[in-house]
Amino acid sequence: MIVLWLVLALSALLHWLHRANKDYHILSFFTKRIRSKDGTPVDIIAPMPKGKTIFGNTFDLYGRDHAGVFDHSRERAKELGTSYIEYAFGSAIYNIIDADSAENVMNHPNLITKGLVYNFLHPFLKTGLLTSTGKKWHARRKMLTPTFHFNILNQFQEIFK
Repeated sequence: MIVLWLVLALSALLHWLHRANKDYHILSFFTKRIRSKDGTPVDIIAPMPKGKTIFGNTFDLYGRDHAGVFDHSRERAKELGTSYIEYAFGSAIYNIIDADSAENVMNHPNLITKGLVYNFLHPFLKTGLLTSTGKKWHARRKMLTPTFHFNILNQFQEIFK
């Protein structure tokens, strides 16, 4: 009887993991999978290198210092020759290697949310241009952009020398 319950519980667990695997990279500590808006498989857009273990790329980066992580990303860039995605430490990491991918990310109006470092600065700086997002960021950026127009900067050329 216990064996039957154990088999049923194991079957239910496997079924749940199979269903969850569509949205999460289970063995990379439930990392949410990256999806494209139009349903194109992400593997076509950006390759995902094989990890050393079944846990994705988590243990490829584990125990490395900042320089080691940088060296690892440079090695992968040489190996793959294009921007790529790694699943590690419970998050998806999109490493941008080429200018076209960088331009797409930099020009996208919704990809302006800042990282954890900015959360630390938020109590001191409040929501200025540096820490704001969304419509507030766009409005402030729009006010600031004319300041850096070529003709205006030309006036200060002698000072910059």
